Amino acid sequence: WVWLWGFVSITIISLLSLLGVVLVPILNQSCFKFLLTFLVALAVGTLSGDALLHLLPHHGAVCLLLLLLFLFLLC
Repeated sequence: WVWLWGFVSITIISLLSLLGVVLVPILNQSCFKFLLTFLVALAVGTLSGDALLHLLPHHGAVCLLLLLLFLFLLC
């Protein structure tokens, strides 16, 4: 059953991405710019957070201090 649920979930995710491909050209210019800015910001934040979380176990306290500094500068 695990393989079936995995296949179903991947199929749903793939169909939702196709829905995005169909809907983006229909949007007007201002909404498209807003959506593109939001998605780029989401991608940058996700990749930065992932990189910091991957580096944290390797460097211990030094990376923790850098992470706290980074979070402080964001606020």
